[in-house]
Amino acid sequence: MDLTHTRAFWHSWKAHAKKNILIYTRYKGNMLIVFLQVFLIFSMFSFAIRAFIPETGSTGFYDLTTFNALMALSLGLFLYLSGFLWEIGYGPRNEQYQGTIEMLFMTPTPSLSVLLGYVVPEFILDTIYLIFILASFHFIFGGIKIVLTVESFFYAIIGLFGSLILFAGFSFIVAGIGIYLRESVNFLINISQISLMVLSAIFFPFSVLPKPILFISKLLPTSYAIDLFRSSLVGFPRGELLSFPFEVLIVVPTGVFFLFVGAWFFTKIVRNAREKGVLGHF
Repeated sequence: MDLTHTRAFWHSWKAHAKKNILIYTRYKGNMLIVFLQVFLIFSMFSFAIRAFIPETGSTGFYDLTTFNALMALSLGLFLYLSGFLWEIGYGPRNEQYQGTIEMLFMTPTPSLSVLLGYVVPEFILDTIYLIFILASFHFIFGGIKIVLTVESFFYAIIGLFGSLILFAGFSFIVAGIGIYLRESVNFLINISQISLMVLSAIFFPFSVLPKPILFISKLLPTSYAIDLFRSSLVGFPRGELLSFPFEVLIVVPTGVFFLFVGAWFFTKIVRNAREKGVLGHF
């Protein structure tokens, strides 16, 4: 990638990010409704699980404050996963609906910058939601146990951004497939979201997975990124799957690899669709 292409990518990404932020902030009522929806979702989870917690305050796996922290962090990861899949994965289909996909992808504008522009406001909102969720669990649902040391913060940052990079790489692949699937991309995104939720144990410990599913889970780099993020912040001495240093050694290279593979796959699909003249087919 030469310097001119890099500048074009950077300016295009900033322009699309700014446009999408303006669209988000224009509809403040929708932002409020989504905010309330997130609150109701994690309230439902918390109250449902609390019904099975004995008076001793133990969930059978962890004490209540540790459990609350795991639930809050898990819900935050789910919001990131859902946001990346729908914003990036559904991005080309959204442009097909608006009739702008050919205008964007037939020009020298880097196609990846368009998709990454979608995810900027989503990332900002999901981060705000995560902070709000942590605060709510702390003040409303019995407290949370978050251990912040230099070491835990280091591992948590790697786990978080490793998760986001892996989500982005996978979402690029979904976006590429979606150009040909068209409306059926909704089904692909839903299946992908549910599959990653289960196989990467976003809402529950890895220890509750049946052995065949746990075997598959251990093959997914997202599992190690999620485990690294959650376990380090709640003060576990090691991850549920591996020790923290070994999880870092898995998350960093696989994250970079999948990001480049996803980006390569999407650009190849866009180029192929342009050559066949089917980019804007509805």
